[in-house]
Amino acid sequence: EDKEGLAASLLNQANILDFQGDLDAAMVLLKEDERICRELGSKDGLGLALGNQANILSAQGDLDGAMALYKEDERICRELGKKDGLQRVLGNQAILLYFCGDFDNAMARHKEEESICRELGNKDGLQRVLGNQANILYTLGDSDGAMALHKEEERLCRELGNKYGLQLTLGNQALILKDRGELDGAMALHKEEERLCREIGNKDGLQRTLGNQAVI
Repeated sequence: EDKEGLAASLLNQANILDFQGDLDAAMVLLKEDERICRELGSKDGLGLALGNQANILSAQGDLDGAMALYKEDERICRELGKKDGLQRVLGNQAILLYFCGDFDNAMARHKEEESICRELGNKDGLQRVLGNQANILYTLGDSDGAMALHKEEERLCRELGNKYGLQLTLGNQALILKDRGELDGAMALHKEEERLCREIGNKDGLQRTLGNQAVI
């Protein structure tokens, strides 16, 4: 029996179910994938199974369970020297910590994630982690620091042609400008955000930016 092939197939099926929103069924397959990977001693496959399970637990609100799995995934990534996987799992841990109000530890993980992204030349990951760090700084009242990071995030998004990331950072920058009383600048950014949301069909982002424009 090709257990390695079976594990890969289970992971792929689980990813499809996850995408379709059937999280419980996806979790069943990932648990079986995990069992086979442990049996085979396949640490690489095990890390993927654990990380995907953690994503599901996080989506279901089980933050403690998700963090425990992310921690084991992190240990495996460090052991295998998988820097791309490590930066992803550190980012996921940081987001959980942010939601729990642990901003210092969230920022520490994002900083290591940023360092790895720069080392690997991962510009897409870099723009995301800069935006996440900026959100923490903004929450802590450091609007200047947040704006500096959002500006680098914006530059990367424009370079990559990442319209979704671009509309996010423009909206966040606009909120900072509004807080500073720079309403014309804020409105200009919201207008570009609106145009991008319409272009990519992002209805959630569109209603958000229209509401923010209305407030101004």
